[in-house]
Amino acid sequence: MDSRRTHESGQWRLGLESGGSAAPQTVPIPLPPPGDAAGARLERPLLTITTEILGWVAVGLFALASRLWMLGARPLDPREAQAAWSELGALSHPILLLRGSPESAALALRLFESAAFAALGAGDFAARIGFAGFGLILIASAFALRRPVGRAGALGVAAMLALSPTIAYFSRSASPVLPAVALEVAALILFLELCHRPSVVRAAAAATVAGLALALDPSAFVTAILLMATMAIVGAVRAAVSAHPMLSVRVWWERRSGLLAIFAAIMIGVWIVSAPEFISRNSIAPIIDALRSDIRGPGTAGFKPGLDFYLPILALYEFLIVAAALVGAIAVLTLRVRSFVGLAALVWSALAVCFWLSTPARSSALALQMLAPMALLGGFAIEFLYRLPAWKVIRYGIVALAIMTAFVQIRNDFVFYAPDASEAPWARHLLLFWDAPATTLQTLINSSRVIEATAGGDRTVVFAEDSPVLRWYLRSLRPVAKIDEAVVIVGDVKAESFSGENDASVRKFVLAQAWRPRWNRISWPKDLEYILDGRTWGEIETTGAKILIRPLNSTVSTVILAPGPLNPPNDLSPGVPSSVP
Repeated sequence: MDSRRTHESGQWRLGLESGGSAAPQTVPIPLPPPGDAAGARLERPLLTITTEILGWVAVGLFALASRLWMLGARPLDPREAQAAWSELGALSHPILLLRGSPESAALALRLFESAAFAALGAGDFAARIGFAGFGLILIASAFALRRPVGRAGALGVAAMLALSPTIAYFSRSASPVLPAVALEVAALILFLELCHRPSVVRAAAAATVAGLALALDPSAFVTAILLMATMAIVGAVRAAVSAHPMLSVRVWWERRSGLLAIFAAIMIGVWIVSAPEFISRNSIAPIIDALRSDIRGPGTAGFKPGLDFYLPILALYEFLIVAAALVGAIAVLTLRVRSFVGLAALVWSALAVCFWLSTPARSSALALQMLAPMALLGGFAIEFLYRLPAWKVIRYGIVALAIMTAFVQIRNDFVFYAPDASEAPWARHLLLFWDAPATTLQTLINSSRVIEATAGGDRTVVFAEDSPVLRWYLRSLRPVAKIDEAVVIVGDVKAESFSGENDASVRKFVLAQAWRPRWNRISWPKDLEYILDGRTWGEIETTGAKILIRPLNSTVSTVILAPGPLNPPNDLSPGVPSSVP
């Protein structure tokens, strides 16, 4: 058979060999007999699988796997352990849920975490499952951006959020910044829907989500201020390009002022009820102090110190989001993207980057407050590039960046997911997120050995010095008030405070490690080596602990001394236990 083109219609037709005149044959499709409603329902198509649907399914499966698999493998850091201990205590004393602390999140999140402990049991997985859920909500929120950003752009936003090593890491840790960012994005999407279709119900929904975001973390207050400044700038630009700017502002105020008042009242009410420490102290002073710490902070103000702190994360981890945001900024500034939402994403990104780089309060978790608007701006870039004729070539570069980003995320979360103090000094692997002490794998090992060593005896513990991590991992021991009554002693105590020291064996291990890399101390070869292998550079801060284990027939069988600075001797590897008579 061959294909011939007819001059009359200009279309391709599938015919027989030359000289053939037979008409094409068709295969009849059996249909249900008339009146057979049940058969018609069975023949009705329910879903047409498209490339977009396959893309969302792929992003969803990757998000589920990357957020939930090995969620409890990394030991809890001190802040996570303190919060987990507080939520665990609320199971037996529910009144503790109403008492806030610096580690507490919103009341709804505390209730959810306590319920997770009750259902799944106390453990690292249950302590993080709620935060992983917020990470999934952040990615799912991108689906609602199909109208303002575009279908390809919304899928690109979801892919960037799912592949981001920074967002994935903090989705797998009990940091309140990630839930705050997730609710900020959800509140923004609901607010855009409110602007498109105004109603009291939508205003109440957006205000509720925004109030919860404010209660989760003080950095959400900064984002709220930046978003209000963004809306003011975009509103001024929109009014300026209209024929009658003052009339446009007046009409908008008359139509929307009531919904704005409802939004503000509900948002403040939800924040007051959900904010930590508000009920117990009946004061907003702690919240104001926390907000003030985000603006002042202990560090040095200025863009140069901020770049030195955040640039390693943005340059060595976030290839895809940074590249897409740069293209999106160029597209918006050159008017290739004519969208007020795109302009808002650009203004929000610029304000967020300027603020968080200049403020002296610096933490790797705060990079999320910059990455969220940059991902939104990058979505407009993906939508713009997708509609170009050169997309067939450009997409290969985007896929390459996506593969590099996914490689870094998988390495961080499933290969070098926790500090390993047994590594040689020249082959250490640490993450850029460990600017605060991160608990080592040796802590889990030695805590398990302490529990095993006390099996069958009087499993008591006293905390002469508070250590949130050891308190959490030794939670199966019964706390007592006196050192002489304890089998396990945690803290820096003098030798004469307990008996039987001469019969005890000693184990030393590294409790935590912290790494604060500086961009001005590395070169491009080191950058490439870190991307491929994850090897560190610069100094590493180490915190150690000492465990004394005595025979089971002794009055006091185990003593833990210290978390404190550890300077092990040259012949003692920090990760290898040793016996000291």
